[in-house]
Amino acid sequence: MRWIQPCALNLLLALPLCAQDVQADGRVTFRFYAPSAGRVLLDREGAALAPMTRDERGMWRITTAPLAPDVYAYHFLVDGIPFEDPACAQGKPILSGGRESLVEVHSDPPQPWDLNAVPHGTLHQHRFASKALGESREVWVYTPPEYDAADARAYPTLYLLHGVMEDAQAWTTAGRADFILDTLIARKQAVPMVVVFPLGYGFPDAPRQVSRLFHGVREQRGIMDAFERCLFDEILPLVERSYHVRRDPDSRAIAGASMGGAQALYLGLRNPDRFGRIGSFSGAFTLLGNDLDAVFPALDAPRAPSVWMACGTGDFLLGANRGCAAWLESRRVPVTEVETPGDHTWMVWRRDLIAFAPSLFKPGAE
Repeated sequence: MRWIQPCALNLLLALPLCAQDVQADGRVTFRFYAPSAGRVLLDREGAALAPMTRDERGMWRITTAPLAPDVYAYHFLVDGIPFEDPACAQGKPILSGGRESLVEVHSDPPQPWDLNAVPHGTLHQHRFASKALGESREVWVYTPPEYDAADARAYPTLYLLHGVMEDAQAWTTAGRADFILDTLIARKQAVPMVVVFPLGYGFPDAPRQVSRLFHGVREQRGIMDAFERCLFDEILPLVERSYHVRRDPDSRAIAGASMGGAQALYLGLRNPDRFGRIGSFSGAFTLLGNDLDAVFPALDAPRAPSVWMACGTGDFLLGANRGCAAWLESRRVPVTEVETPGDHTWMVWRRDLIAFAPSLFKPGAE
C-alpha cells in the first residue's frame, strides 16, 4: 500500500519553489526542492520512473517530452519515499494517507474533462450514520445544471464506484466525472442524470483495514455483501428521498473502475430489479474468483442488465476482463466489449466514462 508523504520540513525549505510548469507545446517541467536528497525520481501516470537533476541550490528538475492533452497524476520519490508536490493545488486523496498530485495539459478545443464554458452541475456532500458498516459514511451526489429542487421533474441515476486505495471523491478529483457530464449534457450527447459517488469499502475504518481486500475470494464476497447492504438499505434511500430521481431499474445504472467495476458487476447482475445497465472499466474481476457460476448462481439471463465492459490493452487485468466477458456471453448476458490503448489508469477511465455515459437512459416519463 502506498502512502504519499506531505512536505517534510527538513526536505522542503522553500515551498514556493516546488512547482510544475506546463508549456505551450505540452512539455511539463517538474521541480522539487530537496537539498539533502541523494536521488529524486518523478513517478508520473502513464510513464516509467524518470530521474530528476539537482542544481547547486538543491532544486531537482525534469522536463518531459510534449505530452498529449490529459490530466496526469504524479508524485516524487525522494530516496525511495513518495512525496506529493506541495505547490500543486490539485490532487487525488489516497485512502491510507497523502495524495497524488495532478497536472493538466490543455488543448484547443478543450477536452470533455476540462472546465469548459458550459453550464455546470452541482456537487453535494452527505454524511450518514451507517448501521450496516458501523461508522459515519460519506457520499457525494452530482445534480445536472438544469436540476431544480423545486421542480418535480425526475432524473435517472448513475451510481459510480471507485477503485482500491481511493475514496468517494476519486471520480471528481482524478476522474473529472462532473466536468465530463457537464460537457456531454451541454452537447446533448448524454441525458441529464444524477450521479452518486459512494465510499465503496464494505468494512469500517477503511484506511486501517484496507488490507482485507487482499485476503482471498471468500473475504471479498463478504465485503461486497456488506457494501450491498449499505448501498441498498442506506445510500439508495438517502438519494431517493433527497433528490427527484426515477425509481425503475431502467432509470438506474451502476458502473465503476477497477474494484468498482467488479462491484458494479456483482451488484448489478445479482439485482436486476434495481439496475438496468452495468458499466465496468478495467474491472478487478480477480476479486470475484474464477468460479463465476458460484458467484452468480441465480443469474437469469433474460432479466439481466446489459453490461458495457472496457479495458486498456496494456492493463494487467486485460486477461481477467476477457475471461469475464466470455463467461457473460456463454450465459447469454448482453455484453459490449471495448478495448482501448492504455494501462490501469484514470487516463483510460475518463475516456471510458465519456464513451459509456451517452449510451445510458432515454428521456422518459417522470
